[in-house]
Formats: sequence, C-alpha cells, structure tokens
Amino acid sequence: MRKKIQAIFVTHSHYDHLLDIGEVHKESYSKVFGSYSTIKIASASGVKKKFLNRIKINQKIKVGEFEIEVLKGNHPTHFMNFTLAEGKVDDDFSYPSSALSYKMDEVYSFLIKYKGKTIFLNASTYPSLTKKINVDIMIQGLAHAKNYNELITKQIIPSKTKLVIPSHHDNLFSSLDKEMEPVVTSDIGLFRKKI
Repeated sequence: MRKKIQAIFVTHSHYDHLLDIGEVHKESYSKVFGSYSTIKIASASGVKKKFLNRIKINQKIKVGEFEIEVLKGNHPTHFMNFTLAEGKVDDDFSYPSSALSYKMDEVYSFLIKYKGKTIFLNASTYPSLTKKINVDIMIQGLAHAKNYNELITKQIIPSKTKLVIPSHHDNLFSSLDKEMEPVVTSDIGLFRKKI
C-alpha cells in the first residue's frame, strides 16, 4: 500500500498531524508537502531532503491526475482563546520530541480536483473555503462544536457540498490502549442534526 502513495499533504505541524510522518513515509518514496515547520520535522523524522516540498498559499500542485490548490487554513484555539505550540519549530528540533515541540507556523486547507470532481480538505472547525465553488466531497474537521453553525452557514451551504466526511474529532490525548473517543469539544450527533 505505501508504495502507491505519491504525495503526503500536511495541513499543519502539530504533533497529531506529524508524529508518525517518518514511519508513514518509509518505503513509499512519496513527496511530502507542507510548511517550514512541517519540512523541518519531517526531515528530523528521517524523510530525505529530496522528498520535502515547501508549499505556499495559492500554489497549485499536480500529482498524477490530481490537482491540489493550497489555501489558507485556520486553527481554532485549544482553550481560553489560547493555541498551544504556535510559531516556527526550533532549529534544533530532533525526533523523538515532546508534543509541544511540534510548533505550528502555517495552517493550510486543500482544494483537490480529480476527474471533474472537487474535494475540499479542511482540518479545522473554522470555515476556510473563501472561493465560490461547488464541492462534491468535504473532508471536514469537527473538533469544536461551538463553531458548527458558522461552518455550516459560511462554508458547507454556500459550497453546495454533496457529502461531508467528518474528521479530526478524536481525542489524541487518550491512551492508545483504549478505544478512540471523541474530543470533549466535539459533538458529531449535534453536527448531524444541524446539517
């Protein structure tokens, strides 16, 4: 399976998005696309420089039959209007490292076009699709129930999204020995009712 992976696009460089980038990349020889911090962390995790690609907002990238446009994303606060681990990753970042060492410098969402279909990936609960475009599939982060109304009215309805696939609502602070549970700020049932 890994050998079929041609590219890995990273929305932002917090640990829950990059902790296993070296392992995922191993044997795939895929390109890794992301911010300065993403590239630094991936490199420290064993990804060779020739596979690392720094991306910029509004950049369009072709991977096989896929066209990926890099859009500005947003990251919600973690608590009390505070976001953990913001800024560029330290120059001396090494792997393994603590969760707070995985600093987030930029946040992206991705508009993907494939065979006449449009897919939008937004890891954040904040709306980030500002283009007027119809979306076939939206892969949507749902970590913060307080933002569901804004997300629905400003992004999902205007884009006439046909299918929403919930993502990034799991509690990554819980033990891996236990069954995955949603993060306390998420409410998938509430999202289903609102949509």
